[in-house]
Amino acid sequence: MKDTNQTNDNNIKNSDARGKSPLVITVFISITVMLITTVISSLFYVNTTKKITDESNQSGNVSYEQYYSLICENNEFNRQIYEYAKAKGDELNICVDMLSMRTSYEYSVEELFEIALESKVDGIIVESKDAQNMKVLIDKACSNGIDVVTLLCDSPDSMRRSSVQVSAYNLGKTYGQQVVSKEMKGNEKILVINDSSNSDTSQNLIFTGIQDTVLSSLGTTENTISITQYSFDGSDTFAMEEDIRSIFLSEDTIPDVIICPDDQATEVVYQALVDYNKVGTVRLIGYHNSKTIIDGIRKGVIEASIVVDVKGLGEYAVEALSEYKATGFASEYYSVDAELIDIYSLKK
Repeated sequence: MKDTNQTNDNNIKNSDARGKSPLVITVFISITVMLITTVISSLFYVNTTKKITDESNQSGNVSYEQYYSLICENNEFNRQIYEYAKAKGDELNICVDMLSMRTSYEYSVEELFEIALESKVDGIIVESKDAQNMKVLIDKACSNGIDVVTLLCDSPDSMRRSSVQVSAYNLGKTYGQQVVSKEMKGNEKILVINDSSNSDTSQNLIFTGIQDTVLSSLGTTENTISITQYSFDGSDTFAMEEDIRSIFLSEDTIPDVIICPDDQATEVVYQALVDYNKVGTVRLIGYHNSKTIIDGIRKGVIEASIVVDVKGLGEYAVEALSEYKATGFASEYYSVDAELIDIYSLKK
């Protein structure tokens, strides 16, 4: 009887071992793949740097003295900023590269920052949406002699050398002025859509600017105007679309005015207005002047959109880094302008 029990126990142990073995192998393979991917991406970045510099040297026209990395998401808005940053860099014999444009894998901003650190670039320009996480990385970079300038979203408690941005409060005032530019009955619902993955304080300042401008224009005694915020997860494109579209699932939740201080959210709301047959019923005031957004304005789906000076963003960021490296000083803030475009300005 004991022999039988012992045999059964051994069979169970052997079965458990066989069951765990594939799991251990899978975990090992996953970790190995991650390590290999990181190493390959770092090598790719270094090789890209060398390739760009070699090509420039062979042309005999440019000899880059420094290498700056623009760390941001790969979208149309950021690509426009990059073009101006690159042009300004060429003027100053500085190579400016946007890593997210050169990788087939979609790395996070933090991962791209780490790759730039390992590559020992001379300077980093970063859109610091997650201020707390970015603070650690920015401080690490600056402590290792890699100067950092934040772009649009700031990390003021970090060691960053300078920040290039739009006045968030003034941006909010511009949105508010557009809201009250049309007659209001006094019972409208205004919804401001924000990115919950962005911990930068600029979103709160934009909302405050909207609120102050609208309420002061209509009179402080008007309590029937509802101005609220709605958050979406900008770190996940699919989740973002689902979050925003959920606004239109019930007539009770559909606002009279939607304000989107985000280019991707603007495009999602634009499409949702068309899909849910709310064109002409809901006013949409968006952000940026992408081809899709301009098309929405021309069709009368998007009432207006705020356009930020991308030329100033790109040029000031490179100038701030260059100035700090040359003198050890740089202005703490560089402010760029923004303007509102609508169907009338497009016809001019």
